[in-house]
Amino acid sequence: MVTLEAADCMPRAARNARVVMTLQSVFGALAIVMLSIVLVGTLDTPAQPEGSTRLLLLSLGLGTALTALTSWLVLRWDSRKRGVWSAALLLQSLLALFAVAGVVFDPASGITDLLGFNFVTPVIVTVLLLLPSVRAWFDR
Repeated sequence: MVTLEAADCMPRAARNARVVMTLQSVFGALAIVMLSIVLVGTLDTPAQPEGSTRLLLLSLGLGTALTALTSWLVLRWDSRKRGVWSAALLLQSLLALFAVAGVVFDPASGITDLLGFNFVTPVIVTVLLLLPSVRAWFDR
């Protein structure tokens, strides 16, 4: 009979963080598809604002890279390596900072825009990753 130690079972906080990161990956993939459709639609338009295509390409590239990294971290979650925890913490912190920067540098947005998916989910995952039980689970 196999007995499991307490550290062998994934803590509920780690499981919840993985679920939220999976949702981020799914919504990121949907955003990539929609942004690609917009990009293809704007290529034929003769009267485009200066630099709009480059901005769309930058958004598409950054979104693809962040979504791919989030998906890769979710797939590597069960390895329990400290590097996965560190990369996930860094990525989620950067995503939260990007959301804050979007509010700060966009004159049309307000402080209530921080209540959206782009800010709330990275903050939730960051808090969950900083819990002692999750840190102990990733100490392998």
